[in-house]
Amino acid sequence: MPEEIAGELLRPVFRLIAYIVVEIVFELAIKGLGYLLCRPFSRDLDPDGIMVTVVGLLAWGVLISLGVFLWLR
Repeated sequence: MPEEIAGELLRPVFRLIAYIVVEIVFELAIKGLGYLLCRPFSRDLDPDGIMVTVVGLLAWGVLISLGVFLWLR
């Protein structure tokens, strides 16, 4: 019984923390890097567009791959 009460009280707190972490990672890290890389090539760029997201994901993939390659070398 007390576990159910604690679970019901803590579930929204953990959901809020997870939402904040995901939002920060997705918005700042992925879209931010994508926007920085796309901005010199396009004047009318949508910061929330799919191109910014794809470029950001690709850039992070390249950075992580390069880091792993250099670390294993």
